[in-house]
Amino acid sequence: MKLRLPLISLRASLALLLASATVVTFLVVGTGILLVRLPQVQERAQEQAAQAAQASATLLERMLEGVEQQLAPVAALAPTMPVAGLQPYLDALVWQSGDFDAVLLLDGAGVVSAAVLARDNAASTMRGQDLSGNPLFRRIQERRQGSAAPDLTPVWSDSYLSPVTGEITVGVALAAGAKVVIGEVALARLLRFVRTLDTPEVKLMVIDQRGRWLASNMATGRRFDYTSDPAFTEMGQGREVSRAVKVLDEDWWVGGRVSDRLSWIVVGGVPAGMSNYSYRTTVLAVLFGFFGSLMISVALAPLWAGRLSRPFVQLAERARRVADGDYRPLAAEVIPIREFRALERDLDGMAQSIRARESAVGRSQQQLEAVLESTPSVAIQWYDRDGRVLYWNPASTEIYGFAADEVLGRCIVENPFIYLDQAQARDFVAVLADIERTGRSVGPVEFELRHKDGHTVTVLATTFAIPGDGGQPIFVCMDVDISPQKMAQRALQEQEVKLEAIFNASPAPMSVSNVREGYAILSVNRAWEDLYGRSREEVLGQNGAENGFWADVADRQRFVAELERNGQVQNFEAWCIAGGGNSILCQFSALVAEIGSERLLLMMTVDITEQRRIEQELQALNTELESRVVQRTEELARSKQALELSLDDLQRAQDQLVESEKLAALGQLVAGVAHELNTPLGNGLMAVTTIVDRVKEFHTLSERGLRRSELASFLQYVQQSAEIAVSNLMRSAELVRSFKQVAVDQTSSQRRSFPLHEVVREVVVMLGPTIRLTPYRVEMNLAEGLELDSYPGPLGQVLGNLINNALLHAFEGRTAGTITIEAAALDEQRLRIVVRDNGCGIDPSLRRKVFEPFFTTRMGRGGTGLGLHIAYNIVTRLLGGSIELEGQLGQGAVFVIILPLRAPQQPVGTDGTEDAAAATAAGGQPRS
Repeated sequence: MKLRLPLISLRASLALLLASATVVTFLVVGTGILLVRLPQVQERAQEQAAQAAQASATLLERMLEGVEQQLAPVAALAPTMPVAGLQPYLDALVWQSGDFDAVLLLDGAGVVSAAVLARDNAASTMRGQDLSGNPLFRRIQERRQGSAAPDLTPVWSDSYLSPVTGEITVGVALAAGAKVVIGEVALARLLRFVRTLDTPEVKLMVIDQRGRWLASNMATGRRFDYTSDPAFTEMGQGREVSRAVKVLDEDWWVGGRVSDRLSWIVVGGVPAGMSNYSYRTTVLAVLFGFFGSLMISVALAPLWAGRLSRPFVQLAERARRVADGDYRPLAAEVIPIREFRALERDLDGMAQSIRARESAVGRSQQQLEAVLESTPSVAIQWYDRDGRVLYWNPASTEIYGFAADEVLGRCIVENPFIYLDQAQARDFVAVLADIERTGRSVGPVEFELRHKDGHTVTVLATTFAIPGDGGQPIFVCMDVDISPQKMAQRALQEQEVKLEAIFNASPAPMSVSNVREGYAILSVNRAWEDLYGRSREEVLGQNGAENGFWADVADRQRFVAELERNGQVQNFEAWCIAGGGNSILCQFSALVAEIGSERLLLMMTVDITEQRRIEQELQALNTELESRVVQRTEELARSKQALELSLDDLQRAQDQLVESEKLAALGQLVAGVAHELNTPLGNGLMAVTTIVDRVKEFHTLSERGLRRSELASFLQYVQQSAEIAVSNLMRSAELVRSFKQVAVDQTSSQRRSFPLHEVVREVVVMLGPTIRLTPYRVEMNLAEGLELDSYPGPLGQVLGNLINNALLHAFEGRTAGTITIEAAALDEQRLRIVVRDNGCGIDPSLRRKVFEPFFTTRMGRGGTGLGLHIAYNIVTRLLGGSIELEGQLGQGAVFVIILPLRAPQQPVGTDGTEDAAAATAAGGQPRS
């Protein structure tokens, strides 16, 4: 039995058809909107949560850094300052800074030496108590035992109940020599910024490393234990949580950041699902659109169907034309007849359906092709589930360099043309399978892919699935090239780092102030801190009137008035007060600059106190110059006479020793001494004689009128000659002491930090007169930035001995020769000094003897046999290094010295005791 359906009119049928088509179309579009938009809403919410958590974690780290910087001065003073002297600093930390509830100073055994509490006066009762069981003290002690070098890194604790204040607190400890400084900050005070943050869309919460709730900016509701929650465990491990998390009986999209110092988790949360405003708005908009389109289609479909039902008379002709592909309606109207409504419905529905579908398909295809082919900056590719390329738009060719005919039909797994390797291509195919299984889109995410020419392209990619032929999905990948943005971002970051480094490395003291905030200081460089003796933290946010910078407030008023009148100030002089209270005369140059929306004052300072003092003293120096020169000349003459007497004594001693066979060797030694003394005595005599001649010239110039340039030239020449005379006379005295003993006690030499090139150049300058008397020359090739903490005097003696040794022995019988001094760093703890010559070299059979005392090939002819021995002892014992002889016979000698950048504190012998020979090598008496 056939089922008879009720007959309806053509108009009603068409109305229902049009309404259904409209509703279904909007349903598909709305579903696509939800599939695309809702993941974007979730991703944006998670980004907001992560950004809020990052900002809060950064703020927490800045607060912790500020607490460390407040304790750092006390830790620096504690090793050397008595407890009574530290007490004011401890009081200031607690009572003035307002950040600490308690500050304790523990000695090496963990006993409280000093204490300050914020809420009561029981600090005195804490002194003498044993806090060696304190976890912070134990961690500092463990770190000391595990490392030979002192570690000054602060140590932080998790939240705990303080035995000192009885409150939940956080502790920080710094090593101070053998002592330990501990500061306790109340947890509520440290986290009060979280409660005051006004973030209506993002909720913040802080959880300690044990999973306990610490603080939040939510008005109600707390959950104190998140230990068992896997989402918070993942955030504590530094992983992102992409799913919704149940917090306080609500679904949240969360993002977390871990504090580096405390290992606390700062959690930012945004409501998930329909509780989220953007999510809810998107869903409701699609629903309202759906029902609106339904109502409109119901209202308009009957009217449109009535017009379609009129041309009925020409149905046969229209049917023929439809069969031929002509869908144009006939001009004549058709009177509706119910008996033919079945034929009318079928024919008209067929014609309109075919036409509408062909038109829709054509328009959709044209629109899709126009969008895909015209998009200039979005690379679009279609893939099947196996990773085979189905479509490749022109933007893809522009970004990746491959033309469409090169890639269409190729499988990325078999030939990963734009992927870095097959592993990355297989990962992408796995993502396609995941999209097909879950129906979710992936992205936008950053990928590094490969251009045809081989360079790397960074893109922001989004991948999703669309229906394809035969029910097979087509995977659409949309890529945006962000390589220029990445390069610009890196360049901007590098530029900011460079500008900051230039500002801080500038030798001129500079500061930056905010004009609109009363010239409050925004930043100062290290040269400014050194000049004024104040740290950056002390002056930030203050102007010159607030920090007592100007000695006279009227000077500041004049400075500001000129600045506001001209927009800049040049060479403004005023007295200022440094951090220690001393007055300095400064010269200011300032300029107001518009940078973005801010008006900034850039000011540079020059300390001219010494310059003005020198100018004032110059006149007095001129009047005293003549008497001082005469007095200095007489002193040098007396020194010369005394040294000549010493030389006579040595020569007489030589004559006496030669007469005795038992002291024959000593006689040769004294002869060598006399010969060695001739050079420095001759240099000193020449310098003194030159000074006498210049004094006579000075008298002549003074009688006819003295010019400033002549005075400066005279002073410079007298100073150089006096320094040469004093240096050579001191060298003569040093030689006398050196030959009385093999070496000098290292305690007579001063230890300090110095640049290597300074010592080398001083040695070459001191030996300049001797070198100029020979046809030989000395060259230097020294690396820059070589700084030593050692003994510059003994090191200079070593270099002088090696140069003199080359001058005496290397070039015998030659009319030219070069001595080269080279220096370079071996690593972070050692450097290498090479003294080479291009002379005759040393016989290999004599190399093991050259460092022995009294070994020389020129005894009685300028050689004593002690120069290289003294150099060896100084290098190996006092300076803590090594010296070796290299080179080939006939090709010159090469002395290689390896030295530590930091010399040992005490020279020691092989048995662990002080070695008298090492002390003697430095030029003094052995200690009894």
